[in-house]
Amino acid sequence: PLLIGIGILLFIGGGASGQIMLPSELNQPDQGIGGIIVYDRRKTDFISLMKKWAEFFHKENCDKCLPCREGVFRIAEMLKKGKIDKELLNDLLFVLDETSLCALGKNVARPFKSLIDKVL
Repeated sequence: PLLIGIGILLFIGGGASGQIMLPSELNQPDQGIGGIIVYDRRKTDFISLMKKWAEFFHKENCDKCLPCREGVFRIAEMLKKGKIDKELLNDLLFVLDETSLCALGKNVARPFKSLIDKVL
């Protein structure tokens, strides 16, 4: 209750595969392990934040499956330009979630989708 209305977002979950939650969502259970990172909406550059996520997923993917290898590369490329095409990003995230062979690729969508749905 104290957090509501002060312009914060919470990043909950393990590493880059967590999700953005609003203070009003704190009563919902979340899966997995990890920590909580608190972001001030007024001071956070969300493009930079997404670039960090994309860099992590690009560096850590095994390059064996096409959706993960190419999808994460395209997301990183889009973010480097500083422009987000929400339709293209949602399409890439859908393909990653549905067709990646490993858990890393399937978890790429979680942080991006939660940020897009709640902030952008």
